[in-house]
Amino acid sequence: MNQDYSDIIQQVSQLLFQAIKDRELNLAVNLSQLDGELGKHLREIGLRVMSMLLKNLAQQVTQEVKKPGVVVHRYSRAK
Repeated sequence: MNQDYSDIIQQVSQLLFQAIKDRELNLAVNLSQLDGELGKHLREIGLRVMSMLLKNLAQQVTQEVKKPGVVVHRYSRAK
């Protein structure tokens, strides 16, 4: 990947910071656990983004195959 996503990373970081700051009532007490929890949330974000990207790519490929007149019979997606 050659794109610079620093602007998006900044926006997501700010959103997550604000959410944690607003929702964590005992932030000072739970700070030591926050690193692990934050890692879990970031992995979940990564998995969701990958899932959306793969779903989008599958739809694009299916549409490209259908353009020349190929019809998908058995499955909703072309292989």
